[in-house]
Amino acid sequence: MDPIAVELTLAETAARRRRALELASASIAVPLRLLALVWLALMPVALVVGRNHLGPFVGVALIAVTVAAWRRFRKAAIAHGVQARLWPWILVVIAATVGGTAASRGGVDHGLPLLNVVGPFAVNALALLALAWALRSRVLAATSGLMLAASGVIGATLTGNVAVAVQLITYAVLLLLACARLPR
Repeated sequence: MDPIAVELTLAETAARRRRALELASASIAVPLRLLALVWLALMPVALVVGRNHLGPFVGVALIAVTVAAWRRFRKAAIAHGVQARLWPWILVVIAATVGGTAASRGGVDHGLPLLNVVGPFAVNALALLALAWALRSRVLAATSGLMLAASGVIGATLTGNVAVAVQLITYAVLLLLACARLPR
């Protein structure tokens, strides 16, 4: 086979792979923005209802965001001819929900307020880190690291519902900033 043809084929394959990853990152920006808006909306709920009763609100919000992501991915598939996979997002939602619930309940059951306040957020940041790895997104990975660091600082300085509300705002702002840097 002609070496030039092989080289061109490899270059074209690499370019298509890069473009597919860019489209996946662009598609995931929509549910991430929605997630940020949900976190902002949940902030007053955390203050009024309390952090220990936030679970049902988070569950409904994550289902709504997942449905919106699915619709966005379908539209992108029709418009660009590339089907973004929803399963990484679903895995993030499941991991964040199950892990966050376990951390929150574990903190309450074992009398560990720091685990109750910071644990669910750390799990969310780690789930987003896994998504960043799946998408090969340095921006999302760095954002996940900042989220973990912010949770540590907030957990060390604030307590109770206020700590949860501040983490919700912080995570929302960090996610919105990350979405602004993702490919369009």
